[in-house]
Amino acid sequence: SGPLKNVLVRQAISDAIDKQQILKTVGGGYGTVIGSDTVPGDPWYSASYAQTYAYDPAKAKQLLKQAGYPNGFGLTLTLPPYGYATQAGPLIQAYLKAVGINVTIKDIQWPLWLSQVFTNRDFNMTIVDHVEARDVSNYSTPGYYWNYAKTSQVAALLNAGNAASTQAAQVAKYTQVLHLITSDAVNVWLYNPDAISVVKAGIKGMPIG
Repeated sequence: SGPLKNVLVRQAISDAIDKQQILKTVGGGYGTVIGSDTVPGDPWYSASYAQTYAYDPAKAKQLLKQAGYPNGFGLTLTLPPYGYATQAGPLIQAYLKAVGINVTIKDIQWPLWLSQVFTNRDFNMTIVDHVEARDVSNYSTPGYYWNYAKTSQVAALLNAGNAASTQAAQVAKYTQVLHLITSDAVNVWLYNPDAISVVKAGIKGMPIG
């Protein structure tokens, strides 16, 4: 809704945020910056997506000007009560302020996030960790909380990929989905965190890698 209906605005927001710095600050540097809804381990993963919206505030300002918002606008960032969100929120607020977007942070509890943001889609922006494996299928779900307009197009591509007789053919269809959602800047994909285990010295038999 509002300015976020404009793909140029969404692209500008992605360009304005330094994901590497967010990973370093919030994730301690343990993880992989991503640029679409795919992570290392997916057959269709490519590190190139992380470069699609590399940190470029000058480009972000230019895109906002093209979109008709040379003086920026205001948004609310609704955060669930988890460290990855509450720590990243002020950083994103600062990055967007630098390109003219004034962000107000609103902290809420998890039950309210589920009802207000996820169920009722009452939000401008939010931060949440999507932990479902290969949840790229969410972009084919009509009425999903980020309200993507091209769910039928994604569904057709995913159905074709799932029905493919070879992995190469499946990867090709999933790659088309990733190109579509990335170019539309449906979300700002930040990073995929590493799973870290701390083991006492002398303990044997723990899996490594």
